[in-house]
Amino acid sequence: MNRIWNALVNIIKKVVGKLFTRTTATFLLFLFLAFALWVFQKQTSGEFNANIPVAYINKPGDIRIDSELPQSVSVAMKMEQGGTFSLFKRRAHDTIYVDLQTFRFNTSGVVKYPSDSIMTAAAELYQGFTVLRCTPSVIDIRYSRLRQKTLKVIFADTDSIQVGPACMLSGPITVEPNEITVYGSSVDTMTVVRLKHLKKKAYDSPTTEYIPVINRVKGLTYSDTVVKVHIPVERALERVVTLPVEVENQPSDTILHIFPSEVELTYLISANQTEPVDESLFKVCIDFRQIDASKKSCQVMVHAMPPAVSGVTLSKKEVSVLMEKVNR
Repeated sequence: MNRIWNALVNIIKKVVGKLFTRTTATFLLFLFLAFALWVFQKQTSGEFNANIPVAYINKPGDIRIDSELPQSVSVAMKMEQGGTFSLFKRRAHDTIYVDLQTFRFNTSGVVKYPSDSIMTAAAELYQGFTVLRCTPSVIDIRYSRLRQKTLKVIFADTDSIQVGPACMLSGPITVEPNEITVYGSSVDTMTVVRLKHLKKKAYDSPTTEYIPVINRVKGLTYSDTVVKVHIPVERALERVVTLPVEVENQPSDTILHIFPSEVELTYLISANQTEPVDESLFKVCIDFRQIDASKKSCQVMVHAMPPAVSGVTLSKKEVSVLMEKVNR
């Protein structure tokens, strides 16, 4: 019995080997591909339905959309001659973009995105197809116009900005933009736009912080919701100069003796600065009217300094004074 079975298997192997040569296999493959192409052509020779997402872009800030807009449209199409493979060339995430910036919005009402525009956009996505119709045929965009007001941006956290060792602020801290347009029904009550608090930290190089605006009023929208705060920090060099303590508002019948009569002033300049500092422009003084007679002392103040100088400190914050009347 086994001999008969083995003989039968050998006969089948020989027959299959004779039939399925390389030429035969190639012929069968092309035959299969032709059949598959015929089936695909039959299935796509009629209408082809596509559900295309819709994205609404560039909404003006002073416009509020009051209607729920469709997130997709259904488009019926028919394949053109020779367009069999155009379906395979479609992008994976085709989308119809409705640019709201192109519409003319009046005080209030409705603008329409018509079927012609939808069908034109669909035809650009599905080349090789004739667009027949779309659902919905018109996208109604109901809207109302918001009141608006342009306000100054206030950054109140300058005390939170510290510079690292051997560093200095090389200029003022600036915000960009320094004005923001606010839209909404309650904008009349607003006077400024404030930024969220910045965490304290030390800076040792020029830095830009991106800080969100504070929105305390529900229903308001902003032309910018994030503001750039530029912090100009540079490496610094320390310099020391000895200056005489001058007196302001001193009466002519009084001689004032100051101890010490000179103080050291320490200042910082940018490490990149090439021009020397004109130290003669520094001025430290006391005001005769602010002398504490009981303590016989007075506070020392810096009244003038050259430009591009930062981090000024004095070796003495107060000096002792002795007043002597002059007999005339």
